[in-house]
Amino acid sequence: MKNLITVLFFIIISISASGQRDFEPGYFIDDNDNKLECLIQNEKWLFSPKEVFYKLNESSEVKSFTVKNCKEFKIGDEGVFMRVSGDFPITQSKLKKKELSPDPELSQKTTFVQNIVKGNASLFWFVDNNGIVYLYSKDGGAIKPLLYKKYVLENLIIKENNIFRTQLVKDFECGNQPIIQKTEYRRKSMIKYFEYLNQCSSDKSYVVLERTAKQKANFPVTIKVWAGMQQNNYEAETTNPPTTFSFEDEVVAKFGGELEAFFPYFGYKKASVFLSTQFSKVGNTFVFPSNEANERAFEADYSIIEVSFGGRYYFELAEKSSLFIDLALAANIYSNSIINEITTSNITGSTSTEEIGSSFDDRLGGSFGLGYSYNKRIYLRLGILANQNVLDNSRFIEDKLSRINLSLGYALW
Repeated sequence: MKNLITVLFFIIISISASGQRDFEPGYFIDDNDNKLECLIQNEKWLFSPKEVFYKLNESSEVKSFTVKNCKEFKIGDEGVFMRVSGDFPITQSKLKKKELSPDPELSQKTTFVQNIVKGNASLFWFVDNNGIVYLYSKDGGAIKPLLYKKYVLENLIIKENNIFRTQLVKDFECGNQPIIQKTEYRRKSMIKYFEYLNQCSSDKSYVVLERTAKQKANFPVTIKVWAGMQQNNYEAETTNPPTTFSFEDEVVAKFGGELEAFFPYFGYKKASVFLSTQFSKVGNTFVFPSNEANERAFEADYSIIEVSFGGRYYFELAEKSSLFIDLALAANIYSNSIINEITTSNITGSTSTEEIGSSFDDRLGGSFGLGYSYNKRIYLRLGILANQNVLDNSRFIEDKLSRINLSLGYALW
């Protein structure tokens, strides 16, 4: 198992390192308005970037810029990132921190914001631990945050203070139309409204810009694939002769997939529920001590498709690194488990095989996981599954399968 952990450690380091070579054509503008065409590392940031890596060409050294020395940058077809300073509303609704006051709580920031809609009416976007903030500008002027807050009344009714609607009505001639009352503080709704503003002002050249992969809806969903190794320990007690024994631990391959959905009200991508399916197959042999008459052995074969449903919580270590724990209820939706007793006569040399156990499905169990996530893209997880019976209608009084696994996961999106 130690060798397995070492191998998977080097695999995850290699994958992380390969991701560091994902540079795309772009540019950045420094404080002196110098524009530098270069290759910029596209990290598909979970939060608005703080430090961005670039190089002049494929063979040159990697350098970086930050919001302190860069006014604007762009990667490929994605919307331009621009430096903005101002009072940003805290929009993330955390149930334990909701206030009775409808007035937005503001936080002063200097940060990069990304352009979503470019035109006479331009829309921008920013995200960090405090939530998603939308910003706007008119005719290329100053970029201003759009104010919003979700709060709770004394009777626990949740309300929204959509101050941004008043801002837009005040600043745009076409703003005060029925569409503004239906506009929500969400990406699709905001884009639709800003498209309307540009169409109303006869701006036929406006564009909706490409979004980065991490700019998800308020209820982000990811799909992962998992592969790893599992160590199994199978114990059983027989009635004839009365014996308790353990099959030798065996390390086998394990693979599967997972659907994970995040809750927006517990901090951005911190709490989630997941539905996963895993497949594993094991074959073990237990040999009884020989006697003068014969030699006996038990041969166990079982393959299991298991579905787990549970919850997961992430503890952030840094902007891209986090630890997580998860708990799940697991059910075997398919199993093919057989134990054969093999007897070899020392007198005649003949061998006979008798099936002494049959398989069953729909057995419930539990699992616990502890792991590490890099950029919510690469995962390393140690999983422990609760003791579980494997066979029914067998010669055994009791049998028990315990499992521990180490898996490497990758989020497809």
